[in-house]
Amino acid sequence: MEKENKLYFHGGLLGAWVPMITFVVIMITAALTGHISLMVFAAGAFVAICTGFILSKDKKEFDNAVIDGVGDHMLATMTVAFIMAGILSQLLRQSGLIQGLIWLSSQLHLNANFLPVITFITCVLISTACGTTGGTCAAVTPIMLPLAVGFGCNPGLIVGAIMSGSIFGDNLAPISDTTIASAMTQETDVSSVVKTRLPYSIISGVGASLLYIYFGFKTLNADAVMTQVDASKAPSLVMLVLPVIMAFLMTKGVGLVSTMLVCNMLGITLNLALGLIPFSTMISADGPVVAGISGMAGLILFCIMLFAVLELTKRSGAFDQLISGIHSKCDTPQKAELASAGMTIFGMIAIAASTANIIIVGPFVRQLTKKFHIARTRGANITDGLSTAFGGIVPYNSSFLLCMSLAAASGVVADTFSFREVLPYCFHSYGLIILYVGSALTGIGRKFENSGASETN
Repeated sequence: MEKENKLYFHGGLLGAWVPMITFVVIMITAALTGHISLMVFAAGAFVAICTGFILSKDKKEFDNAVIDGVGDHMLATMTVAFIMAGILSQLLRQSGLIQGLIWLSSQLHLNANFLPVITFITCVLISTACGTTGGTCAAVTPIMLPLAVGFGCNPGLIVGAIMSGSIFGDNLAPISDTTIASAMTQETDVSSVVKTRLPYSIISGVGASLLYIYFGFKTLNADAVMTQVDASKAPSLVMLVLPVIMAFLMTKGVGLVSTMLVCNMLGITLNLALGLIPFSTMISADGPVVAGISGMAGLILFCIMLFAVLELTKRSGAFDQLISGIHSKCDTPQKAELASAGMTIFGMIAIAASTANIIIVGPFVRQLTKKFHIARTRGANITDGLSTAFGGIVPYNSSFLLCMSLAAASGVVADTFSFREVLPYCFHSYGLIILYVGSALTGIGRKFENSGASETN
């Protein structure tokens, strides 16, 4: 960075870190007090920017730094991608696809011992199709939890299956905001990220499925048959063609925005043609297009404020100094990946928000992996895999809180029901943690961006 563009703070580099520290402290406080919200986090970023203004020596250069942060190309790309993803997610959800998938799972006619794994697989399909953890929890919990508990299933096991299945797609789906953010922060494309993380998701998902079957039999002795839910939603299953088309287009090298535009236009056409969403609803304020855009407003606002804070830290040179310090300690690819994993885990414990954590930690991880020419997808997968995994087990994560609130509202769990009864059964989260930390330790799956780089553990 040119010297004349450097932003100086009162207190030197320590003063330069104060805005970011202020931001993190506010997020930690909000998380610990149960106020986990992107809007609250955005307000925290505003306070951090105010702090930076007070401490900066050159107010004109401060203005330039804030504007440059908001005008970042990565932020612009993420904003467009988030909007497109929000619309597509709403098109899938409002079509009745969620209810259709639940109905389809009911047609397996398996005894009640299989309800935990059916719940898990249902959530896997929904979250992968829609790319949302909270949406999947909100859709499945009120239906599957009372149904399963009514057959004598362990409620903690069912909620654990819902959380595990919900984060599966959040980690893997091309339209998931965490997938998009992890790809953008590591300067790679979404299709490559999805392709390389698929084996980890499958291995963990298969292991989780087997465990849900085992504990389904271990915790329930009844031999009941699952009843039909709602056959009228079966036509919505045709909407599953959209994720398939998306995957196909991306593998052919079509850009993310273009791919999502095609899927959105096709989704609108299918919904109208099949009568899944009436035209009056499609163009209404509650319809998929408007709801998809407004639903991403909080995330986009948070990203705008966050990039402004990040630019203050970068412009001061504090970011480069931290990276240099970490670099001096990380003299092997193994240490670089372990440091990346450690920062990701610490960030999730601190703020309990997967997308926000990826955006914050991502630039640090990119600098570490770049030093050793580690494949960009590798950094994206470590940050996303561990962020979403911890999102499924940190009790003050917003999706976890939503799921627990819906469980309490269902009236089928005891007043004393808490996260302690759920955590032992979040199998997919634990599987991802074991796989990604183990991979960083052993070097399994590690690839380099040029043939001249050699692996050193």
